[in-house]
Amino acid sequence: MNAIGIPTVTFHEAALSEAASTEGDRWSYHLDMTAGTFNAVVDLVHLPGASGEVYRGRLSYRIDQTGAFGDCPSTGQTYNGSLLYDRSSAGRLQIDARSANFCGTGVDGLTEGLVDPAREWTSNFHLFVADFDPDSLAGDYSFSWQAGNRDSNTRVLNAVLESSETSSTGRAFYGFGPPIATTDGGIDGFICNWAGPDGDHALRPLSQFQEMTLSTAGTFDVADSNMTYAPVNVCDYAAGTGFQYDRDGDGTLDSEASVANDLVDLVDADANGLFDAFEDAGFDPPSPPANL
Repeated sequence: MNAIGIPTVTFHEAALSEAASTEGDRWSYHLDMTAGTFNAVVDLVHLPGASGEVYRGRLSYRIDQTGAFGDCPSTGQTYNGSLLYDRSSAGRLQIDARSANFCGTGVDGLTEGLVDPAREWTSNFHLFVADFDPDSLAGDYSFSWQAGNRDSNTRVLNAVLESSETSSTGRAFYGFGPPIATTDGGIDGFICNWAGPDGDHALRPLSQFQEMTLSTAGTFDVADSNMTYAPVNVCDYAAGTGFQYDRDGDGTLDSEASVANDLVDLVDADANGLFDAFEDAGFDPPSPPANL
């Protein structure tokens, strides 16, 4: 690899191997390299299927960064990432993608090849799970983000996309879930006052909601939304009472209008573990692929 002469890249290890398994050939790739000032280690295990449209595997990487980074002011940090994928048929692809920062260089934040939230990560843990058709992109998606390991909740986006020969539509929900170590990628409720005066992180049975349609220009256009709320604990703002804020930005609190939230109520009337609003939208929580 070094003889190829890739500019600014030095390879310390480069290995490719093949082994038989009960699922067929199992290919393993390993790279350890320095690119500029960054050292990176990349591992891939790939199992081809009976055709080019059937396969599964797991990719992981870690990148060392020296210097001062937020919660790691003197130790540098390691950016760990992993991608688990399973294309079981031409029309179905499941993925589990994760990433997080860890203090120190050379830190392996993986367990069984996946970034592990039970390890001592410091900031920005991302978890993306999707179950969809790779051609039309129709399917179900869940994205969870926890900004720091001391945060009380994840921010969560759940979305479903539907596609036909003539149109693509989507419905999405935004809210908050449990910490990343215990999340299933679902929304449990909403926090309207995350960091304001007297902020309360008690979840309220609410969620933002957005409908969208894919335009001929290739962008999703808004059809309807339920996204308005006041940044106070109860999500509604009563003018002239309690905490006041300059809603219209005119520099005075004398004439602020009341704000009633238009968030979606989260109710599970049939007690099946999925809020009625999600069922009505056609959202089915995506299942991650099984690890190798």
